[in-house]
Amino acid sequence: MVEFFNSLDNDLLLYINGNHTEFLDSLMWVLTGKYLWIPLYLILLYLVYKRFGKFPALVILALFLVNFGLSEYTCGTLVRKWVIRT
Repeated sequence: MVEFFNSLDNDLLLYINGNHTEFLDSLMWVLTGKYLWIPLYLILLYLVYKRFGKFPALVILALFLVNFGLSEYTCGTLVRKWVIRT
């Protein structure tokens, strides 16, 4: 089963990377940028603030920050060692 997923992962990567289209190469650089999605999150937080008020918006912001921190820690230190991907 693991071999199947490894093969699928390799095949998909080579298919996407092997096309060498200028459009897809540029699109991937843009979509994987660090700061691309920040405006979307700020807009969503603003909409929550306008709809529900200050306290729920602060709670959502705090939960988002905790979730972000836990996911970065989990992926960066625990999962990476288990799947041996660097």
